[in-house]
Amino acid sequence: MADDAQRDIDAAMPAMETATRALESINGNDINELRMFNKPPHLVKYVMEAVCLLLGQKYICVTCFISE
Repeated sequence: MADDAQRDIDAAMPAMETATRALESINGNDINELRMFNKPPHLVKYVMEAVCLLLGQKYICVTCFISE
């Protein structure tokens, strides 16, 4: 069972490392761009909902979340 878990972790690590690099590349201009959306595109809203879930926050709207 431990071997199965380790294989799963090893398979997931490249995706996690890619995601970490993507997060590290976000800058202030990216955040400002999100603030400009009155009605964000579906995928932007979907990603922000996921971020809120990960942070344990209730999703309200992209502009409300970003302004905090």
